[in-house]
Amino acid sequence: MSVAVVEQAPLSGPRVIDLTRILAGPFATMMSADLGADVIEIERPGRGDDTRAWGPPCVGDTATYLLAVNRDKRSVTLQPGDPQGREVLWALLSGADVLASNFRPDVMERLGLGADEIAARFPRLIDARIDGFGLEPGLRERPAFDLLAQAESGRHGTGEGDRCITGVRDGRAAGEHGAKGDIL
Repeated sequence: MSVAVVEQAPLSGPRVIDLTRILAGPFATMMSADLGADVIEIERPGRGDDTRAWGPPCVGDTATYLLAVNRDKRSVTLQPGDPQGREVLWALLSGADVLASNFRPDVMERLGLGADEIAARFPRLIDARIDGFGLEPGLRERPAFDLLAQAESGRHGTGEGDRCITGVRDGRAAGEHGAKGDIL
């Protein structure tokens, strides 16, 4: 029996600038890093990633959740809403292939990172925006966390009989594994 040796990861080469936070975004960019992408996480000055304090369990003062979803990533601290921070971000984006974010659309606009601005400055950049409720007016402004979006959409369900069991009733399972297919 022979074993194939992989010399290059499937996503070796692409650079991802990671403006994501909490769960859906960091998990997506973690999978990109696991597959070989060069992921640079942007953290806030003085505070860092929101999940640094999500413990226990911790390793020292750092939550193991943060360590898990940020493995194989590099990080830089800057404030995208600050003119100096935005200039550093523009420089990072000029050499990037993907910008990943999961803020509400109005937050990205307020930071000067609206979809039109990004497309005009970086026409070859993939602007990957993760949102909880789509772009429909009235819903797009709602903040969302992963489990809330899953619950409201029916993608995350449990139950028996007439109740949905992770997916659509009488249909195929959906749940969190759909994200892997979306990214790959």
